[in-house]
Amino acid sequence: MDERQSVLGFTEAELGFFLAALCLVLWLVSTAAAPAAPPPEEEVVPADSAEMLAEELESTLLERDSLAEAYQALRDSVSGILPSCSRIGRAEGPMWRITVLGRDRVLFDDDVMTFREFGARTWRERKTVIDTCLHQVVVGFPRRTSGAVTEHARGQLARLRLRIARVDWVAGRDDQ
Repeated sequence: MDERQSVLGFTEAELGFFLAALCLVLWLVSTAAAPAAPPPEEEVVPADSAEMLAEELESTLLERDSLAEAYQALRDSVSGILPSCSRIGRAEGPMWRITVLGRDRVLFDDDVMTFREFGARTWRERKTVIDTCLHQVVVGFPRRTSGAVTEHARGQLARLRLRIARVDWVAGRDDQ
């Protein structure tokens, strides 16, 4: 018997050549039989479509802005929380910076004082907007401040009708 492999009397090489030729013939027949696609028709765009699109975009943007304003007004009215003064243009940003030193001690303008004294010192600026908005304050806490002290400070600032704009963690006596 012959050592070569055969499939139906053909060697593997002959069978591969036959299959390749068969695939080529089938591909040529299928591409020749398919009719050529007609060229695509040019779309005619109306001259005023750009204007209509611009008007639609403008009305959509106006709707979006009015919805955003209505949502914000609804959120403010439902929550009962006054907006920050910087958001409505009554202040440029946070009005004051304090560092909480303990449960009822703060550092403000290089003076150590209580929250009550801080409230008295800032009353003149706060009373002009007391029913309109909340001024913002940047609060610094030493790194090892307890949760009870931070919550007490937040409560005292809320009592003074101040909103915390940012919390900074500052070096305390233990960190230096």
